[in-house]
Amino acid sequence: MMGFMSLSHAAHRMEDFLKILRVRLDPSAIDTQVETWLLQGVDGLRAITSRLDRGLDIDDTWLTEQVYPAFEHLRDRFGDLQESEEDALLAQAENVDVSLVIFEGGVDDCLTQFEPQIDTLDSNQLRDELASTAEQLAEFGRMCELDAFVSLCVSVQQQLAEASPATVQPLARRALQEWQRCHSL
Repeated sequence: MMGFMSLSHAAHRMEDFLKILRVRLDPSAIDTQVETWLLQGVDGLRAITSRLDRGLDIDDTWLTEQVYPAFEHLRDRFGDLQESEEDALLAQAENVDVSLVIFEGGVDDCLTQFEPQIDTLDSNQLRDELASTAEQLAEFGRMCELDAFVSLCVSVQQQLAEASPATVQPLARRALQEWQRCHSL
């Protein structure tokens, strides 16, 4: 959705192996070598994120050399995730509200990313970031049909539209506090 295809692809591959281990749950299958490959997979995800943060290109050659070897070792050891294994995981998670899980994680990520920007961005940049964060959070709220949370986000957007440059930072601080409070509830 956000254009991070290399990160998405690698994360899904990692997720597949974690699913395989969860469904098959053979403790003897998780030896030191498997742990090493899983940690290398996590390191690969971090490397992709680091390159994206620095604006560096991520081409197939780099991925093949730096990230995918761990996944290939895991695939050689465990094979591919089977549809029946996916079904078993879905059956285990039947009582879990997936949208709520996505809401909790998404809101937490947004707030964690937004918080340090309050003290580092100038007024115009902070205005843009606050507007973007409010819209992202509102989307998470709509997904879970949390009308009060969506109303809070809309209120922040309305107050931001009327805010002078001097009041953007205090508004951002109040909004962050309210979002954090609502998120914890």
